[in-house]
Amino acid sequence: MPNKSWLPLRYGKHGTTAWYRNTWNPLSNNKDVEIITARRLRKGRKPLIGRYHEAINIPKLIHYITTPKNIFLPEVKTSLAFFLGSMLFAISGALDLGNIHQATYLFVIGSTSFLLGAYWQIDQMIKTHRLYLQGRIDYLSCSFIAVLTSKIGTISYNFNSYSSYIHPKAIDWTWLFSETIPYAAGSLLFVISGYFHMIEIGHGRGIMAAQIQNLEWWIAITFTLGSLFFLISAILGFPGNIQTATAAHQSASDIFCIIGGLTLSIHSILSLAECSEDNE
Repeated sequence: MPNKSWLPLRYGKHGTTAWYRNTWNPLSNNKDVEIITARRLRKGRKPLIGRYHEAINIPKLIHYITTPKNIFLPEVKTSLAFFLGSMLFAISGALDLGNIHQATYLFVIGSTSFLLGAYWQIDQMIKTHRLYLQGRIDYLSCSFIAVLTSKIGTISYNFNSYSSYIHPKAIDWTWLFSETIPYAAGSLLFVISGYFHMIEIGHGRGIMAAQIQNLEWWIAITFTLGSLFFLISAILGFPGNIQTATAAHQSASDIFCIIGGLTLSIHSILSLAECSEDNE
């Protein structure tokens, strides 16, 4: 828990996902409870009084998206890095679909952007955990597993993209183990990360429990769906002919890469909106 004054409130499959403490509500001039969730904790955000999340609607969402951001904040840098990486993956998929070879360069930049975003994300979580958890890090929490698996996933994406850039004419087993399998591994790790993000905001109510007015739920679900589309893309890209490094369903693989990139771009925009919630 954050400190001794906070008590466990909600349990997920991987530990406590929300804590509470008694407080005074200045608006109602009555006693109330202050709640901080695992997601808000790892992002260093303030607790909420009497609720798990801020109710969101379209006008409020547009306001949050268009509010100026401090680009030096780790959560803003993470969102921007993931947005750039997602868009470049989508553009790369479209170029690859049109047999335009410049797609490889964009894949390299996009995967590097993902890597930076994942670094800022895990660095922020470690710092906030040390600050609020009496100097310790909860390595078995859903929050830590979520950010760690996405970090390792970005490393796999980088192995895939840089291998493709350095050895553009790789064939046979070299192509399979340096490009196809790392792309699939990175996508699978992203899906696992999305699963734990859903647990993090589900608070023991199940990952399929819809929370339509919760911005955090939309952020988690778009990340999970985008990752799933990438995984489908990777599976469709497995060999049809390993000798000539030909994918079984290359066009379909590119299409799902485009869809995955666009979905993760939406996730990144929603994450940017989340960065402005505490300013209200």
